[in-house]
Amino acid sequence: MKKILCFSRWIIATLLFLIPQLFWGTLYDIGGDDTRLYYLFPWEFITKFARHIIVDNALGVKSDYYTLAFFTPFMTLMSLVKEIAPFIHVQHFFVGLNLAAGFLFFGLLLGRFIKNGFHKNEIAIVGGLAYIFSNFLIHTVYTHQLLSMYLVSVIPAMLYFFLRGIQEKRIIYTLFASLIYSIFSTGMNTMPWFAGVIIVCTPLFVYLFFLYKKEFFLHALVLALSTFLLNAYWIVHYIYPLLSRNSSAGGLVGVNNAGFLEGTIDLVQSLSRLNSPLNVFFNTIRASWNTIPFYDVSFILNGIAFFLILLAGLLLKRSQYRNYYVIFFSSLLLSFFFIGPSFGAWSVNVYIWLVRFVPMFTIFRNMYDKFSIAVALLYALSLSISLAMIAETKMRKAMWYSLIGVMMVMPIINAVPMLFPRTNDNRYSTRVTGVFNTDYQELVTYIRSMKDPSRYLWLPLNVANYVYLSDKLPGHYYFGPSPLLLLAGATDFTGLLSFGTPFDYSIAYQLKEQLIDKNYRQIGELFQHYNINYIILNKEGLVSERKKYLFDLDLYELQNEQLLKALLGEKVKDFGDRYSLFRITPQFSSDKIYLSAKDTLRTDLFSKVEFTKEDSYLFDIKLPVTDAERTLVFLENYNKEWELRAVSPTKQILLAKGQPVQVPYANTFAIHPSELRSLPSDMFIQDGNSTFVHARLYFGPQKYTIFGTGISISSGILIIAVIIISTIRNKRKKIV
Repeated sequence: MKKILCFSRWIIATLLFLIPQLFWGTLYDIGGDDTRLYYLFPWEFITKFARHIIVDNALGVKSDYYTLAFFTPFMTLMSLVKEIAPFIHVQHFFVGLNLAAGFLFFGLLLGRFIKNGFHKNEIAIVGGLAYIFSNFLIHTVYTHQLLSMYLVSVIPAMLYFFLRGIQEKRIIYTLFASLIYSIFSTGMNTMPWFAGVIIVCTPLFVYLFFLYKKEFFLHALVLALSTFLLNAYWIVHYIYPLLSRNSSAGGLVGVNNAGFLEGTIDLVQSLSRLNSPLNVFFNTIRASWNTIPFYDVSFILNGIAFFLILLAGLLLKRSQYRNYYVIFFSSLLLSFFFIGPSFGAWSVNVYIWLVRFVPMFTIFRNMYDKFSIAVALLYALSLSISLAMIAETKMRKAMWYSLIGVMMVMPIINAVPMLFPRTNDNRYSTRVTGVFNTDYQELVTYIRSMKDPSRYLWLPLNVANYVYLSDKLPGHYYFGPSPLLLLAGATDFTGLLSFGTPFDYSIAYQLKEQLIDKNYRQIGELFQHYNINYIILNKEGLVSERKKYLFDLDLYELQNEQLLKALLGEKVKDFGDRYSLFRITPQFSSDKIYLSAKDTLRTDLFSKVEFTKEDSYLFDIKLPVTDAERTLVFLENYNKEWELRAVSPTKQILLAKGQPVQVPYANTFAIHPSELRSLPSDMFIQDGNSTFVHARLYFGPQKYTIFGTGISISSGILIIAVIIISTIRNKRKKIV
């Protein structure tokens, strides 16, 4: 019986893995803020996007200094799967793998707490199903399908290997936990959900510390250090801006600013009214005001589970699991508080206090989502340990198996809408094949061949930074951030929010006001300062509900023939009947790099500069030597880390650091003729009667990318080598 139940766990895991492949169709569910384009273009996601820390590090929006390199390990894995087995539906493959691994690793984790007893395997099945099919997950991470959903398997796997390492005094298991996190977690991108689990598991960690003391401290130190080293390639760009006080950087600097803080507090006060304590304990988390609370299978499921947990509390004194029961139940109550501080004004005030005074706590602004995995995990652990305590009473087999049967079936019934979703693929749909329409493919090919470093603008502009592209399958559309950077290597602006940053949308609001007031000259000059030289006119029709959602009342109508007449210059090419590419009208055109009169950005008093974009952080320049002082203007977001260097085959000399202008949309560098003439002769280029200096614009923090990547690769090789060698030695000892 024991072997059958153990085998059953693997059968269930296999079925979970196959469900998306068998029942979710062949289309990709992509789009939205997260794009999910990495399922279609994982390699492009790495090479043309994630590896950039400045310039070309955002899709369809203005970017600051920040890194998304933490996507690299997981995207590399997706690329390998896509390359080795191109027939596999990558999205369904990894979602299925996540469900199966989450179920199996939950059972393994539970085995570290429940070591004996005939009912261990069936409790593991019940707990695993209750965990991965928790309605707290179904209505949050499974619905929006952000990469945070992969923590459903990563977190129990990490906890299992970390706990096993402590209990068996083997560092290799803790190192393995670090590897799992570093490959599958996508670092800062999933940090709020991961940190939420760590917070609510504090009672468990405190207990383990007092239970194992030295071992716990050693393994925690190894886990923290190895994880830091493995992720140094991106962590360095979150630490450096804080040390250098680079206010132009995103990431940690942004989530700590005053505006973001006050916005978070407003959101917390609003969302605290979204869910009642009844939702938290027995039903499901509401994710929006449009969700009507109702009581169905999930209410019965959580009601029974919570009743069993409370019932087990009556058996506390005589149970061998009493310590773990107290720990898990305490953590569950803690998670209830964090996922919805709806237990009166005191709970909201406590949460707001944490937001105000605990650094980085603003990352938990959507608490119903960020603590969803934590609640699901602790609910399942509390239920499992409660069942183990009930099993100790040696209740009748008929009653026991009836209870187990109900607790196995209920999560599956609860998850039926998720496992077998109803789709409308026969009519209008946002599920796509992943191959965009032929007109868009031709547009991408043409723009890729242009190799122009200036930006592109989509008209009509929508509110969000979205494009709408029809799929090759009629009636199917992609709505989300533009894939132009991934497919053509070109940066583009697609909506009003493209002109803001995640923490300052003032320019976006100004642009809307200028459209209302018909200040087309000011709009054109704004586009000029952002180095927009091309306009893509999107003539695709939109269904009414999407038009209302993307264009927000009158925005579409504001972009009339008058605007087009003011902005559109020479037509470059038509691409079918969907898209037309224009140059912007000459009075608003600009070069990304040019020389202007001293201390000015004026483009009517400028001279062209020959330059080549070598990479997102490096521009090669032929800098003319003149008699007058000039300003070198670089039309990228201002950042004090940009450096102008004179270069030769053997050395580099710093000429100037970037200086801000009135608004932070450009970098300027003061050029002094006397300094240029004093440079070594091998830095000069003679072209006819003109003399030039070979110069480079270089983004200084790029050197930390090289340094951090070296540390991460070396650490990864070393950790894998240690694991392999230790495993071989351990096997030899067992043979002997």
